Amino acid sequence: MDDSRLVVRLLSQALGLAAGARVKTVHIRAGALSNISPAVLLRHFTRVSMGTTLEGVGLEFESGTIRLLLMRYECL
Repeated sequence: MDDSRLVVRLLSQALGLAAGARVKTVHIRAGALSNISPAVLLRHFTRVSMGTTLEGVGLEFESGTIRLLLMRYECL
């Protein structure tokens, strides 16, 4: 899956889980073998989230875990 499609799926999941609440930070935990670049993910997320309630949220990355992608939200 290319990076932009991954980010579209990530954004869709985040919007669904936030359920209209304001989100301050999205925490992303990427597996050691996922080959996800935080810089590339941030660039795509910034572009794809424009005009949504997630525009401008902070992204925090953690890598080296076994799971491919896990997200947790902090709502204001």
